[in-house]
Amino acid sequence: MDSTSSNMMLINDMFDVDYGDDIKQNQDEPYYIGKAENTLKQLNNIDNYFIFTKILLKNFNILNEQQKNDIIKLLNIKPIVSIIYKDPPKYTPNKNKKAKLNINDDY
Repeated sequence: MDSTSSNMMLINDMFDVDYGDDIKQNQDEPYYIGKAENTLKQLNNIDNYFIFTKILLKNFNILNEQQKNDIIKLLNIKPIVSIIYKDPPKYTPNKNKKAKLNINDDY
């Protein structure tokens, strides 16, 4: 028995809730789509959907870049663009310089 299933058993015992809907390993894609759709039908309000989605996305950081990009595209998340405006440097004459003498003959 792995730690996840033992944790689930403890939660079941503590809260008297049956989470017996096990997900089989190494199934094809339609199996997981059906499981997800079945779970989605059982979430009866927005608050439950939000909580479930937040927990489901907990491991988002372990996905590869392509998988992350697919989810970001699906959720229509726009990249954050930050524009930084810098004022051009202002010309301030140096008052400490001495005036240069014109040593060339202008006449």
